Amino acid sequence: AHAVRGEFDVAMATLEELAGHTDIYLSWWYVAGHVDIARLDSLSEEQKRLAADAARGAAREVPGWKRAEALFLVADLYRELDRKKDSRAMLREAEQIVEPLPNDLAMKAPMLSALSRGWARLGRKKDAERVLAAAELAAAGARKLDRPAVLAYVASGYAELHDHDRTMKLYEDALSTAEKLTNSRPRALAVVNVCRAMGRSKIALDDPTLAHLDVIYAGLGDPW
Repeated sequence: AHAVRGEFDVAMATLEELAGHTDIYLSWWYVAGHVDIARLDSLSEEQKRLAADAARGAAREVPGWKRAEALFLVADLYRELDRKKDSRAMLREAEQIVEPLPNDLAMKAPMLSALSRGWARLGRKKDAERVLAAAELAAAGARKLDRPAVLAYVASGYAELHDHDRTMKLYEDALSTAEKLTNSRPRALAVVNVCRAMGRSKIALDDPTLAHLDVIYAGLGDPW
């Protein structure tokens, strides 16, 4: 609110109250606050630069794997500000965090998918494809309950590359994997996650997909 009113220095000083916190949520909002300020059209270019660079410093303070998500956020910001070199640097830092994570960690494949989208938006198709290949390997190692959503995230990465055939194949695999879950409640929630991923990627439901969803819906019932 301070930044919107033109009180840039007050806005930045207010955010400094969150500096140094080790709590994952407080440190996340320390990053997000700087990103939100840097995106204001009313700011001068110098003010945007200061806020963006403060976001980069804040992202490096976020603990654990959540730091990678913060770096993705800053990478997107730098790309929007036409600072592509800095955006690439943020993605490389994030990749060093995500790549060593175990494949059975539910968040690994979605984070690799997000990383691939970052590379794709910078026009680096080969980097995006390389990361998506790793995401597919991670998806294969995900728990059964997590796998449908994980596959959908990977599909969304291919959607960013405009690879329609691979995208739809993975969304279909995600629905088929969801359909095999024994209990109806996790099956329904898995299908919801797949549909949400398709919606975020603006993927229209074609006739085969709609028919598959009808079959899954009709099969819901005990055991719930």
